[in-house]
Order: sequence, then C-alpha cells, then structure tokens
Amino acid sequence: MRRVALLVLGGCSFSPSNSQPGDGKLDDGTIVIDAAIDGRAVDAGANCFGADPFLICLTTIPTGTLTLGTTTVNTDSCAALGGEVLAQATPPDLCVVSGTTVTVTGNPYRAEGSLPLVIVATGDFTVETGAYLDVSSFRGVPSGAGGSFTGCVAGQPAGTDNNGGGGGGGGSFGTAGAPGGHGPDSILGKGGTAGPATPAPTIIRGGCRGASGAIGMGTAGTGGDGGGAVYLVAGGTLRIDATIDASAAGGQGAPGNKSGGGGGGSGGMIALYGRTAITIAASGVELFANGAGGGAGSDNTAGGNGQQSTGANNVAVGGTNGSANGGDGATHAQPSKNGSDSAKGAGAGGGGLGVIKNVSGQALATGTFSPSPS
Repeated sequence: MRRVALLVLGGCSFSPSNSQPGDGKLDDGTIVIDAAIDGRAVDAGANCFGADPFLICLTTIPTGTLTLGTTTVNTDSCAALGGEVLAQATPPDLCVVSGTTVTVTGNPYRAEGSLPLVIVATGDFTVETGAYLDVSSFRGVPSGAGGSFTGCVAGQPAGTDNNGGGGGGGGSFGTAGAPGGHGPDSILGKGGTAGPATPAPTIIRGGCRGASGAIGMGTAGTGGDGGGAVYLVAGGTLRIDATIDASAAGGQGAPGNKSGGGGGGSGGMIALYGRTAITIAASGVELFANGAGGGAGSDNTAGGNGQQSTGANNVAVGGTNGSANGGDGATHAQPSKNGSDSAKGAGAGGGGLGVIKNVSGQALATGTFSPSPS
C-alpha cells in the first residue's frame, strides 16, 4: 500500500535514486504532497506537475512526444488538440496538452479561445530558436487563449454627454490601466477609470479588457481584449530560446461623432515551471505581456485604434486622428498613460501590464522580460 505524506522539508538534503522528475514519490513509494526540498517545490502525486497554487494534475500520463509547429489552435476545442480541460479553484478552466517531451517549433504557434493554454512535458520542454509562442490579443480576431477573462473588477464607466463623451479606462492586471480623458464637461463627460491591479494571481488567467468609451452623438469605441495566458510546465528542464507573447489588444477609436474611445486591454500571463531548471538563451529572447494603447475620441472624424505591443521594449501607442489621442499601453519601462481630454469625444486610457510568473523560482539570468518575473 502506498503512503501519502504531507511534508514541509525546508533545508533537507534529498537525492532520490528511484523517483523520476515529476513523479512526486520518495524512494519507498511514498507520494509527496506540497513538499519543499532544498527550497524546491516537489510535485504532488504521480500525475501532477508544477507547484501550488499552479499544480497541474493530468488525468493520464502521456506516452508520446509533442511537437507544436506553425498553426493557430482554439482552446475551446481542447479535445481536438489531444488535450483535456481541467478545472481550477475558480474559473476559468484550462486547456492542457502534454507530451513526454515538448518542442515548440512554430512561428507562430498561436492559441486563441476562452481557455488559457497549459503545455506540460513530463520530461524536458524546449521553445526552439526561431519559434514564436503567441497568446496575444489584437483587434479583429479571437482573443489570445484566455484573453476574454470575465473575472475582472470594473472601474467607473465613462460619462455620456451629447457635447462629448468620456474615454474608457484601460484594463488592469499586473499593474493598473490608465483612466480615460474627459469630454468638454468633466462631470457629464467624465473619463472612465480602471479597475484594480491583481499583481499576484492564484490562478492561470488572462488579462482584463479595456472599458468602452461613452456615447456623445454617435457610437463610442469598445475596449480591447486582455492578453491571453500560457503556462509552460516541465518535469525536467524548461529551455526557452525564442519569443513568448501575451500582450493585449488596442482599444477601438470612437467611430461616431463626439464619442469616447475604448480602453486598451491589459497584458495577460506567462507562467513558467521547470522542475530541474529553467534556461533562457543569452540573447534575442523576449517574454512580454504588455498593455495596449487606448482608442482616440472622435469629432467629425473617427478616432484611430490603439496599437498592440510587438516586443518587450515596444510601447503600444494610443490611437490618433480624432478629437483626442488615446493613452499608451504599459511596458516594464513605463506605466500606462491617460487618455487625452477633449472639447468633443475624449481619448481612452492605455492598458496595464500583465504578469510573468516564475512558478519554480529559479534565477532567470538572461532574456528580456516585460514585466519582470515574480
């Protein structure tokens, strides 16, 4: 009979000769749950990988390798991907695909849909040089995987005014989005505010959508989707030699007269776990979950859409060409920017940063990150 042990073994020396990476067992067959050995989290149970609160327990251990080439997949059709849908403590559910080893080769390998994507290797996991792992969101296509997260706390909506509606607030996640600008009447046409930041999430989730602008004498801009979410889990070594993108979609510029632009979405979530190690190439590797630009307000001319970030150091600028510019989205080097006030429709706020979570806690000495891993 197997024994189940609930252990906290900080500072102990442990060199199992019979256990395997990710098998959660001591030499005598004891299953280890939530243990910490030499400062490292140990997987809980034979089918479980990662660490609390981001522990992934597979229904069935994979028997073959998994290569992810150039394609676009939808996590709402997880079974068609050979994956399984697993619940978290709170929604959303996760789409989990797995292999004995995993190699990402696609440029891009893109995941869309409402469910965050989790990729588990029971052994080693490599994102190869030249690949591009993409769960970002951008206007005109389905959101990146999990980028339509519905658990966000909204800020105050923008105010409606025939003389000029307020701009929507940017989405918030790791950092707060920025408020929208005011119309000519700062009370009736007040700018929308952003919701609170959630810098230490306890579930795998995407970013928050920017808020819509307010109506003036026409249609207001809608907010951009938050960035999606991806969790890479290795029972052995996780090696990252290429870009991972979880940035957000830009807010829509107001298409109608004297209306406010839509807020930029916040960046999403990138989570990393390597039981043995996490190694990142010394140059050319970017992991980013940046906020998007807010949409511009409109006068007689429609406002321009906010932009999306294309790199860790790339600022997603707010929309222009209307009555008031939208604010820029956040990067690790700058916070999100407010939408501009206007005598007609106001600009929207830029979106906040997402989250990069180093679940296993090893030092990440190289790579360019936005935001910094936590």
